[in-house]
Amino acid sequence: MLNPLYFPDHAAERSPGVKAPSIAPEVVQYSRILDAYQEFYLNFAVSVSEGNETPVHILYYKLSNELNLDTNRYTNDDRNLDWHLWCSCAEIRGSVLGYSIKDMDGDGIPELIILSEDYTVHAIYSLSGDVPILIDAYWPRHSCVIGENGELYTHSSSGAGDWYFSYCRVVDSSPDLQLIEQFGIESFDPQTYNTIPSRCYRVHDGIKEIIDYEEFETAFSEFPGFSTEITEKAGLCFIPFSVKAD
Repeated sequence: MLNPLYFPDHAAERSPGVKAPSIAPEVVQYSRILDAYQEFYLNFAVSVSEGNETPVHILYYKLSNELNLDTNRYTNDDRNLDWHLWCSCAEIRGSVLGYSIKDMDGDGIPELIILSEDYTVHAIYSLSGDVPILIDAYWPRHSCVIGENGELYTHSSSGAGDWYFSYCRVVDSSPDLQLIEQFGIESFDPQTYNTIPSRCYRVHDGIKEIIDYEEFETAFSEFPGFSTEITEKAGLCFIPFSVKAD
């Protein structure tokens, strides 16, 4: 039987024979998002059992087109959100997938976190009024762990010579994360896109400064880390999606 927390009433229209139970009040606004992931996960499980594979674009287009999520924008670290969503959808195949609900910034509005059983974070959604918004989506080259106070520790890479780690927060259900601090290494000039000798930098209070490698190394050694155990200890309740529609 499908978990009543995440399988919304309108899903019965597209899934004959599945009784549509009510859902918990705290996730009503996210019902169509959860339905999209549940439907994909269910179809993927059936496909695997039949020796087939569910194309990742089914979930991606449902989220980006049918649900009208604003993915045609860049994150505050100048990364393409649409590309992150695509890669995130590709990575969830084969995972024991589920979700968690947590008010990450204490504003009384719960965020929706899509994650695997091992607490690998795949995407974070919030609400603008009653409308779901995608905060960010994650995959191995743009990963995230969640601290016990809702803080986000992210690690992103576009190659060996260009990568960074950041400390961010969800703020007032804004579609953009608040960047608290970031340390990185870059081998091209972000203004001219010309290749340059590798250099280290720090971003704090919106101001970017070049730093020496020793300062970068110290900051890296003090970073909380990238282990999913951090997310696991953040007080999240993992709710698995169903793999059966009976």
